[in-house]
Amino acid sequence: MVKEIKTPWKRFAFYTFVVVNYWYALNWGSLFWLGLMLSDLAVTYKYKEWVHARPWAHYSIISLMCVLVALSTTAFLVANDFSYNFLTVERNIHPDPNTGLLIGETANAGYPNYFEPRLNTLVLASSLQVIVELSTWVQKFLSLKAWQWVFPHIMTIYLLHGLIFWTFGAWLCLTLSVHNVPYWANMLVTVVLSYTLLAIVCYIVTPLTDKTAKNACKNLWRWAQEEPVPKRPTLGSYPKNLILNRATLASAEEPAA
Repeated sequence: MVKEIKTPWKRFAFYTFVVVNYWYALNWGSLFWLGLMLSDLAVTYKYKEWVHARPWAHYSIISLMCVLVALSTTAFLVANDFSYNFLTVERNIHPDPNTGLLIGETANAGYPNYFEPRLNTLVLASSLQVIVELSTWVQKFLSLKAWQWVFPHIMTIYLLHGLIFWTFGAWLCLTLSVHNVPYWANMLVTVVLSYTLLAIVCYIVTPLTDKTAKNACKNLWRWAQEEPVPKRPTLGSYPKNLILNRATLASAEEPAA
């Protein structure tokens, strides 16, 4: 559908329309479409080459993205020191799916749930993506050998970090709180032990899933490239009549009365 929109401004106006609607509907699809737009910019319009050829555009965009990253992360911290909570205000302007009213006008008003998309998450993810694509310094930093041991475990970390933090991490945090451990020490111990457990789990789970995925991909590639093996009857070397005409053969072998 996007390929049918040839005019660039119409194409990206469509992207903007879809992203805004997904965001307003509190749907994670906004992140998908924004990523699709960045991919279209890179593949179809070669925006990275255009930016790198113009230093003023390169440094301006990188600076703007850094400011957006700082603002997005600050939104989590402002609520701890000020009465104004951006995350709550932003969530309350979205429609409530049950009533059609603004969430702020219903009993569901308040701080967003952990599984709900947020505007600062959308801005943070897209800004970081642009920085990684344009900044050679960031690319060199992510290419350091020290990070090589992390990359094979990316999917395992993505799938299991929430399970570990919301079970073991939550239990440990509450246990330490019951014993009146200071908040800073509680958080420090919880973070260190939770990440330690995550690292141990990664070293156990990643080889299993990695080997399974590699074997599955190899089989798919082989099935796609090789000619299928000719079908053989399940009876092997025996004729079908051995089963199909079983009743007839049995009656023919019975002695005459």
